Amino acid sequence: MRVPDPSLLLLIPAYNEEARIEPVLREYATFFGKHYSGKFQLVVVLNGCRDNTLGVVQTVAREISVGELAGFSRAHRQRRRTHRGPQTGRSGWL
Repeated sequence: MRVPDPSLLLLIPAYNEEARIEPVLREYATFFGKHYSGKFQLVVVLNGCRDNTLGVVQTVAREISVGELAGFSRAHRQRRRTHRGPQTGRSGWL
């Protein structure tokens, strides 16, 4: 009996990547669609973009037919906190 491939989540950080992100997302979607039989998801983490990166991600998400593509934006104050170096939270994880 063949064991199914595990689910795969690929996080892609992006800051002002409007000009470059579309072909990257399409290539990942094509590659995993052809070579990976498990469920996969591409998640673009937008880090305070000031250009139209989100719009490009949304356009590609509507057009690709394999996997799943989602965009996620974090608040600026969380971004500033990560630049101070690793800190432990209440859970004890870095």
